[in-house]
Amino acid sequence: MRFNILSTISEGAKPAELWSYNQIVAFSLKKGLKALGHEAVLVDDKTRNFKIANHSIVTSSKVLNQFRTDPGYMRALANASAGNVCLWLDSDFNGWYTPLFDRILVVCRQHKQDPQRFRYVGWAADSELFRPEQKQPMVAVDTYMRGFYKGSLDHVYDIIEDVVKDTDMQVFQPVIQYNAGRIKWPVIASGLRMSTHYIVTQPAAWGLTNIEAATCGAQLLIHKDLMAPKTWPSPLNYWMYDSAEQLRELLQRPVDVEANRKLALENSWLKVAERVMEAVA
Repeated sequence: MRFNILSTISEGAKPAELWSYNQIVAFSLKKGLKALGHEAVLVDDKTRNFKIANHSIVTSSKVLNQFRTDPGYMRALANASAGNVCLWLDSDFNGWYTPLFDRILVVCRQHKQDPQRFRYVGWAADSELFRPEQKQPMVAVDTYMRGFYKGSLDHVYDIIEDVVKDTDMQVFQPVIQYNAGRIKWPVIASGLRMSTHYIVTQPAAWGLTNIEAATCGAQLLIHKDLMAPKTWPSPLNYWMYDSAEQLRELLQRPVDVEANRKLALENSWLKVAERVMEAVA
């Protein structure tokens, strides 16, 4: 079976070149489908040179913008897809895009939308690239989203900043503010491999970097205002806090790197690919 996977990369892309969520998903999903004996073609979102395929999967928000501004783009993709045109979505939100797709492939298990169209597929991390290499206590911090969500989460970032600036631990935070820079995938991996703790900064519990950090054995720390109830039970181990004092205390607790990694490894891109096959059947 053949798939078109639309993102911002094309065939021949190398791991060292990847930097965004949509690229990593496309690259990893291609590997998972190949392991099942299927062919997947990476298609850059700027082209309409789609291969004739059984199904197509869109992982890039840029492609969604193409659909909005260029109706012919969607028709060309549909004409090249004998079966389903699918959207990979890192949430479970209905939107203007929902009617355009045959399947919405979501990474959160507790979705409440149309169960026929919205199908859980999950996510995973590359277990070889993301592995434990901790030598001393070190905390990795995801990027802040100040100003997003009408500033309703800025108090969380105030807490994190207050704690991080005073900690004796080494800190890994290559990008401070969301969308303020591009860091290549292997650089992120090198920092996460050395981290004993990982502070989540984005809402909910299905972020790709969360599972990558957990696969390295890091302990995930999340403020209660970031954890959406529908994401529980989580497939990962989270410690929750509500104040700077609680976060400081959690950073002092011993971390079971082996247990965190074992739990994260229950997820794999092969399993994701198997769920994708079930979703498009």
